[in-house]
Amino acid sequence: MRALLKTEYLKLRKGLSLAIVGAAPTLLLLATGDYGGGEGWEAVYYDAAFSYAWLFLPILSGVYAALVCRAEHLDGGWKHLLARPVRRWRVYAAKYVTVMSLVTLGHAVMFATALLIGLRSGLGWTSFPWGLFVRGYLGSLIAVMPLAALQLAVSMRWKSFAGPLGLNVTLALPSLLAAQSPKYGPWYPWAQPVLAMVPSEGYLGLNVSVTTLVVIICGGFVLAFFGGMIAFSRGDIHA
Repeated sequence: MRALLKTEYLKLRKGLSLAIVGAAPTLLLLATGDYGGGEGWEAVYYDAAFSYAWLFLPILSGVYAALVCRAEHLDGGWKHLLARPVRRWRVYAAKYVTVMSLVTLGHAVMFATALLIGLRSGLGWTSFPWGLFVRGYLGSLIAVMPLAALQLAVSMRWKSFAGPLGLNVTLALPSLLAAQSPKYGPWYPWAQPVLAMVPSEGYLGLNVSVTTLVVIICGGFVLAFFGGMIAFSRGDIHA
């Protein structure tokens, strides 16, 4: 597994993944205004965090999933990789860990960007609501895990880079509307990250209920991750 993860890291160094990680925070940093007029850190959270969780996060996780499979889809890469004495489930797991590592790195950069936006506006450290930010970012990171597994499974089967990306963008755009529905929003994978950002009295200190966390997020992750792993292990890959 360590060798597979090292291989994925070396491929990322040659691609655009690390640059894309900083793209969304940079855009938000340039687009946001001054929050020094009494709006406070909460305004920074709602503007920066929600923009990221609603649109950028679901799309970027799909971009990362497509990018980690891009090299194998070119020039018979899957045949070369799977010809090695390595189990397919390890390949799948290594790619998922790589996708989530990029998502986590993006979260860290976004968190730092939110801090920078507030400090630039003259907001003080002493008033920074650590609980609000940590719960939101940690919750959205957990909430995106089943979506990332689903996106990876699709990207592994779909040779075209534009195909999974276009499908992902199309399904991400209605997520804000879906999130406004208490009945259907939690079941829509692209809406789960932004719902996890909404402050509420949730389970284990997160902004989600025990039902949402256990049944929808954890259950969805098990279905998407292991379903994709089994399909990859038993199916044919079109190199």
